[in-house]
Amino acid sequence: MKVLQLPFTYHPDPVGGTEIYVEALVRELRRHGVDSLIAAPGDADSTALIGGVTVHRLRIAPLRRPDESFGDGDPGTARRFASMLDEERPDIVHFHARSRGVSLRMLRSAKRRGIPVVVTCHTPGAVCASGTLLLDGKFPCDGRMDAVRCARCMLTSKGMPRRMAVALSHLRWVPGASVFHKTGSRMLTALRTRSFMDSLHRHTREFFSEADRIVAVCEWMFEALVVNGVPKSKIVLSRQGLTQSTEPLDASIPSHHRAAGVRGPMRIAFLGRMDPVKGAHLLIDAVRAEPGLNLELDLFCIPQDEGDAHAARLRSLADMDPRIHFHDPLPSAAVVDRLRGYDLLAVPSLWMETGPLVVLEAFAAGIPVIATRLGGMRELVADGIDGVLVDPAIDAWRAALRDLAADPSRIDRLAEGVRFPRTMADAADDMIALYRSLLAR
Repeated sequence: MKVLQLPFTYHPDPVGGTEIYVEALVRELRRHGVDSLIAAPGDADSTALIGGVTVHRLRIAPLRRPDESFGDGDPGTARRFASMLDEERPDIVHFHARSRGVSLRMLRSAKRRGIPVVVTCHTPGAVCASGTLLLDGKFPCDGRMDAVRCARCMLTSKGMPRRMAVALSHLRWVPGASVFHKTGSRMLTALRTRSFMDSLHRHTREFFSEADRIVAVCEWMFEALVVNGVPKSKIVLSRQGLTQSTEPLDASIPSHHRAAGVRGPMRIAFLGRMDPVKGAHLLIDAVRAEPGLNLELDLFCIPQDEGDAHAARLRSLADMDPRIHFHDPLPSAAVVDRLRGYDLLAVPSLWMETGPLVVLEAFAAGIPVIATRLGGMRELVADGIDGVLVDPAIDAWRAALRDLAADPSRIDRLAEGVRFPRTMADAADDMIALYRSLLAR
């Protein structure tokens, strides 16, 4: 069996959680005799062997107009993809993304050739134009694609006054749209937001309709697909798994906070991007608001862009508190071992995560998790059993940190409740069963 996997991007370009998942999935599939190759958009056409896997890079043209982001994909990339299909002749095409370079045009090419298509929804962006699934940038959304509501949400989350956003969300078309690519006006783009949403939702629904099966990696994504009219019989729930190859921690080995019976400061780790939706500022603010707590907070942050104002603010806040320390991001293979030296992993994300994978890494390390009561964190962390769920507000995080610091034995009890997590070997088993069911039709 040969499977063509299509993520947003791939090594050696910068990658995210989706690409880490794909890399691990390919590795596990290979152990079962399933061959995979990768196709990903790039600056130029190329083919390379990366980690023993053939990776095709398909050139994507630069974005000329804002509305191109909401259409059915770059035609040139789709033509090159069609040629690649004829050359490689995969048995299954598995989409892990949808973008101009991983597009509806490409999905149609596979369907015209009679190749079964699987789509995995890894991020809120599968149904949410803002990519967070937070209504007006503040509240969890059910994911229902409604052009008026989504246009208003997009505009208000960008800072537009609500009354103006409501008015513009009903505006379908603006004369003189051809000047958009010349002027680059933010206001002109705002005026066309409703039209963009109409186009995005139409193409998204067709994407879902054309796919043979859709994989949801968490329950809330499953429900979001159902809300948007995808039949339950077409959806497969297959959660993400631990991507590292590691063994369960021997229960006879004392964890950090029980070692030698000595109780030091409560050690907390944060791993994630320097992006406001990851909530590092919430965690830092909560720690700084409790100067009397005996704790240490280590942040292993992935920088966004040089000169990023949010990152600069985080570092300046940390400089005011000797208990808070920034570190370089950890290599994926080193995360689990490093986390074994901590009492807690903090996941203060302010958006609807589908995982996150770092929760699984913490459980593999045998440590509990304190996380925001949202999205995937709510599904992975059992409140009071293997972690603590906290409302996304500074007062709630302050109270949770105070309670844990005041009763260190509670951390011990939570650590005892941690179980080794699901792995990518389990996810690969799900995918093999799915692939075989499609080929047997």
